[in-house]
Amino acid sequence: MKKITKRKIEENILGYKDDETSKEEIFKSVKMSSIWHILLFGIFLIVSLLNINKLEKLTDLTQTAFFSSKLLFSKNSFIIFLIILILFFTSVLAYIYIVKKNKNIKLKRLYKNYNIYDFVSFAATSFVGLYFVILFLITPCTIEGSSMEATYSSNDRVFVWHLNYKIKDNDVIVFDAKDYGGNGYYIKRIVAKENDIVTFELNEKFLYTMYVNHDYENPVESNISTYQIKKITNNNEYYINGEMIVPKNKVIVLGDNRFDSADSRILGMIDKSDIVGVVIFRFYPFNKMGNPTSNIIDHID
Repeated sequence: MKKITKRKIEENILGYKDDETSKEEIFKSVKMSSIWHILLFGIFLIVSLLNINKLEKLTDLTQTAFFSSKLLFSKNSFIIFLIILILFFTSVLAYIYIVKKNKNIKLKRLYKNYNIYDFVSFAATSFVGLYFVILFLITPCTIEGSSMEATYSSNDRVFVWHLNYKIKDNDVIVFDAKDYGGNGYYIKRIVAKENDIVTFELNEKFLYTMYVNHDYENPVESNISTYQIKKITNNNEYYINGEMIVPKNKVIVLGDNRFDSADSRILGMIDKSDIVGVVIFRFYPFNKMGNPTSNIIDHID
């Protein structure tokens, strides 16, 4: 209940005189507060049901984040739906109770009961609201493994932004690797995106050097095998006359630690639909907070 409305009701009750005008005004304020709760929890409920697959994925991603836990962000988000359902129907029952008891309940009793309901609903709304902010705007996650050394280290905690994310060069992204033979969610750097031209040239090591958009002064990787080229180019489907144009809604990703990274050299190109979001901030450890510059560990001499 809004503080102004609550204070107004309290003042009216404390100075209450047995007149119908004052009583009707108090009940009207309480009923409107219940209606707002019904609308709020109804919206939460509808959004949850429409985005159930996304909720499952993102709750899975936050399992080991810095301030989340398996109790707070369960892999099965059923508990969240249950909380929202209970809050929704509790608000509906509160409204029915207020309407039914309109002139037969003492105002002080109504105020006392509604105070309890209001406190519980406020606490629950705060929790559900935080949950939705984390899942639909900024998602915390923990980096596991050494594939992004020395830019990010294992057990670093980062925030991932995924609302209306638009792919950009050099972005560090988190994506679902399950459909590519991976295990869970991977963090990698985008080295080529839709319509970029990727070329591979044989070098003195009898391996291939990868360039993007004919930038021969800044090779992306210098130790790519024929097998890896096939994985990147989808068995040479897009590889024509020594170069490839990255197809629509696809990206090529590599780990900053080229020595130890399961990326597009193994997984192939990543579809845009599997991208969770872009890493925007490292919030733990505290002595490394911020946005680090890229530090590539590669084979380039």
